[in-house]
Amino acid sequence: MAVAGVSAAVKRGLAALVNGGSALDAVEAATMVMEDHPFFNAGRGSVLTREGQVEMDALIVDGKTVHPGAVTMIRRVKNPIRVARKVMEKTPHVFIAGAGAEELARREGLELVDPSYFITEVRQKQLQRALEEESSGVVQPEDHVHAAAAAAAPVLDVARMPAAEGKPAAGARTVFDIDPLAADEGDHDTVGAVAIDMHGNVAAATSTGGLTAKWAGRIGDTPVFGCGGFADNEAGACSTTGTGEFIIRAMLAKAVCDAYERLQITAAGSGAAGAAPADADVAAASTAAGAAARVGCAAVPDDARAAAAAEAALVRMAARSGDPGTGLIFVSPSGGVGFAHSSPRMSWAAAIAPAPCPTGGAPATGGAAAGGPTVDAAAASAAASDARASVPGAGALSPARAGTFLFAAGHELPLNHATGVRVVAALPFAELPLAELDVVAAAAASV
Repeated sequence: MAVAGVSAAVKRGLAALVNGGSALDAVEAATMVMEDHPFFNAGRGSVLTREGQVEMDALIVDGKTVHPGAVTMIRRVKNPIRVARKVMEKTPHVFIAGAGAEELARREGLELVDPSYFITEVRQKQLQRALEEESSGVVQPEDHVHAAAAAAAPVLDVARMPAAEGKPAAGARTVFDIDPLAADEGDHDTVGAVAIDMHGNVAAATSTGGLTAKWAGRIGDTPVFGCGGFADNEAGACSTTGTGEFIIRAMLAKAVCDAYERLQITAAGSGAAGAAPADADVAAASTAAGAAARVGCAAVPDDARAAAAAEAALVRMAARSGDPGTGLIFVSPSGGVGFAHSSPRMSWAAAIAPAPCPTGGAPATGGAAAGGPTVDAAAASAAASDARASVPGAGALSPARAGTFLFAAGHELPLNHATGVRVVAALPFAELPLAELDVVAAAAASV
């Protein structure tokens, strides 16, 4: 169910891009799909406070202007990510809480619902269990992913997924045969999206219900700019999930983008002597791993460097701030996609729509990626070139439904035993018809 949810979200984000939408449109659309899915800890299905209420947070960031919009303590807005965008676009502010944010939503015509809409039986049972486990006093709530349950449930490793051409090796499982009942009821966390559109603009979005049995009024990392999400056209876009009290101390989303910029400098041979050892190590690993061409004339993207930046930030966070289990998704300014997590597992999906090679220019792609339990969803890459100046202009993505897009999804990534972080440098994409996106878009429009 987790993989199905993030897959639907990322395809909806890609549909927005192929239809000419912006990176902001893509991350908003992808996140809304997961907010509407009661399986995830965002929107309907959010976890409950100690008093049994829902208090939701959301953040959206425009990488073109590095302008965020954030909301917290949302109780009545059906899709918190929508009002976060309204904060960014319709007010002089960047962060609005509670009644003020809900009044903005009402004024802008967003859908408001009774607070009972968000509460599910699974979350009520989860709260009851958490409260019963408290022996005395008030304890800090644990993250939603329970290591014991995650270890017991089946996972899907990238090594067993279909090859890039979409033909699984003998005996391999595909990304579509996961038992929806196999996931533990607590194994679904914060959601979000990152994207890059045909103009080279990036965006990030994150949405959550927070932590089970949290104090009323508690605010985690999700709505905090630079922590739960960050986007800058020059540094990429990142969305994170995990225990906010640790992520805030590390400013994790911004740290991933900073790590990517340091790796760029290291790879270019300037400033390498001053690079931190951890960055030098992952830069070497990134160079050694490389990243194969995704398909046809779609250029070699810097997926390896994007993944290395994600890993470097998680390793640094664990060393300096602690890390009870965190996940993130990152898209670079060149369209490279990186997933990483230190939690027992996560669910993720990615999709890319290749465009024809521009004459005399760098090959271009448009795409999307998404993740769910213990990771944020990702949304799109549209300029698969390692040179910033080669990002294609308008028209790189055609709204025509001819051709195919690349898609990958799963429950797990290979583990780097040296760092304790799961990360992958090149996703195993399979080709699917672009016409499939019409179905996804139509379904989303009918909800």
